[in-house]
Amino acid sequence: MSHILPLETVARWCGAYVTPKRCVVCGAVNDLALCDSCLDRLYLSSHGGVPRFGRCGRCGRPLISRKDLCTSCGSTDALASVDRAFPLFSYSGSAPSVLAEWKTRGNRSLSWVFARCLADILGELAGTGPADRVVVPVPPRPGKIRKRGWDQIEDLASALEKGYSVPVCRCLSRDSSREQKLLGREARAHNLQGSIRVRNGAVVPERAIVLDDLMTTGATLNACAVALREAGCEEVYGVTIFYD
Repeated sequence: MSHILPLETVARWCGAYVTPKRCVVCGAVNDLALCDSCLDRLYLSSHGGVPRFGRCGRCGRPLISRKDLCTSCGSTDALASVDRAFPLFSYSGSAPSVLAEWKTRGNRSLSWVFARCLADILGELAGTGPADRVVVPVPPRPGKIRKRGWDQIEDLASALEKGYSVPVCRCLSRDSSREQKLLGREARAHNLQGSIRVRNGAVVPERAIVLDDLMTTGATLNACAVALREAGCEEVYGVTIFYD
């Protein structure tokens, strides 16, 4: 079977090493896609570990009242199989540009930038007991890696694993090839129903942390949680870089 990459992918990879890199936000020449100043100002200094206070007890979005759950989680079961989600940053301001630079333009240096942002929260959530929580990356759509040459969530999981010794279990697979971002809020939930499952022969962790880049409706996190629980996982959390 041929595994030749598309010319566009090869050209993008080559260009990343030939042309100087610039910060996506301020434009300064920099080794990574975000300079130290923008990284610290936008991400590192804006959260102090696990976002507990002033956040919804289910989806983790900021609350506008003193209730434990936001309006959405109080009226829907979009994250019914997730014990709690921990999204870090709002998908606003420069966030769409940064995420597009990573996912769409293939600037893989951002995998290490985001791994640095997530290392603290994952380390705090993981625990130090005999049944530590293990990161489970959201699986890519069928054919995505063959078409693009990589998957951003797998790249992020690999960076966390290699750079921060985060335990990773790649136990999920995905059948649906329709992109979530192309669908409306209601269609997102139905698109993934039954399409994410545990790989044949895979052993799921007792306590899992599902890893994704962006939480919009929570449908992807929940679909992963359903599959994990059906396979015997007792506790499922979700961690994402951004929330919308």
